[in-house]
Amino acid sequence: MLEDELGLMPVLPVGLILLSAFMHAGWNLLVRDQRAGEIFLRMTGIITALGILPAIAAEFLGEPLPARIWVYMFLGALFQGSYFFTLSRGYRSGDFTVVYPLGRALPVLMVAGTDVIRGRPPNAIGWLGLALVAVASMVAPLRSLRAISWARYWNRNTFWIVLTALTVVGYTVVDKRGSELLTPGALAAARYALFEMGFSFLVFAAILKMLRQPIGNEPGRRAWLTAGFAGLLLYAAYWLVLWSYQLTDRASYIIALRQFSIVLGVIPGVLIFREGASALRISAAAIITLGIVLIILGG
Repeated sequence: MLEDELGLMPVLPVGLILLSAFMHAGWNLLVRDQRAGEIFLRMTGIITALGILPAIAAEFLGEPLPARIWVYMFLGALFQGSYFFTLSRGYRSGDFTVVYPLGRALPVLMVAGTDVIRGRPPNAIGWLGLALVAVASMVAPLRSLRAISWARYWNRNTFWIVLTALTVVGYTVVDKRGSELLTPGALAAARYALFEMGFSFLVFAAILKMLRQPIGNEPGRRAWLTAGFAGLLLYAAYWLVLWSYQLTDRASYIIALRQFSIVLGVIPGVLIFREGASALRISAAAIITLGIVLIILGG
């Protein structure tokens, strides 16, 4: 293949992840003003209710998922459910253009470390691309370089941002390993994503109940339609990620390419939510894009 000869990432996983990035940024923007945890519960609950019966039927009528895969799905759901909780708490107390980029950017180099441990280290160009994505994502929330200060990154939101990053690392590593046990292809990945979302719904509900967090019931059809559409984007985005895990060895490359959603998320945050624009943020978005190009070229 031409990609192999040139050392490029294969076209299919790159396309899947970039499409996933649009969907990921989309559902985050949809729920941006609904910071309470129940929006994530409603999103995962709707998709699980719609898809669980077809997924179960496929287990009996088609090739069942490997027995070992259920362990990975449940572990992934523990991290996913925790991710919804920490992200919602971060949104409740912080600036969207700070919580979203940092919570998604910190895991880039962490996951690269797990690739090294597994004997799949990024190459030199890949490391450069990963570093550019990570650093630019850290700078993206700032309005100017003069705004760099310890207080900017170490404040009441830091705890939730770090926990969000750790949960992203957790479900990324677990799901990459789980995806490698699946029958290659979109259908098995779609089923895996559906079952994990169902488990995530149960985990998140248990966390809210255990912490005695209030779960409101926002009335009106519009609230349910928003949650349903956001949930569909959430599910489709992660289905594409799981599929792409089967097509490349390095989870760090996948998670770095997903950070294109930061570019897609910061721009509406500035234009729609009036959270402030600057040449630095535009430059950071351009550097993230350059880092992604280098990762693709490095293969």
